[in-house]
Amino acid sequence: MTMTAARTRSRASGAAIQTEVRVCPYCGDLFVPRRLQQEFCCDKHRIAYHRDIGAEGTVASVTRLKRGVSIVLHFPDGPAAERAIGLRKGQGVRVVAR
Repeated sequence: MTMTAARTRSRASGAAIQTEVRVCPYCGDLFVPRRLQQEFCCDKHRIAYHRDIGAEGTVASVTRLKRGVSIVLHFPDGPAAERAIGLRKGQGVRVVAR
C-alpha cells in the first residue's frame, strides 16, 4: 500500500520537494523510501519477508503467448502450496528468481 503525504523536505535553495510515505509489508511501519522502487523499510525486512512469506517452487513449463508468457509452477506441499491454491484468475503476483 502506498500513501501520499503532504510532507515536504526543503532544499538549500528554498524550494520544497514532496515525499511519499509507504507502509512496509513486513512490519507495517511507515517509512520514506530512498529509491523509487523501494518497498520495504530496510533490507532485513525485505529478506525476512521473502523467507517467511515468499514461496519456493519449480518452473514446470514456460510458453510464449501472443500477448505475454504462460508459466506453470509446481510447489511442494506446505504453506507455499496452500497460498498458491488461494490465487484467483487476474490476481497480480510477483515472481522473484533465485
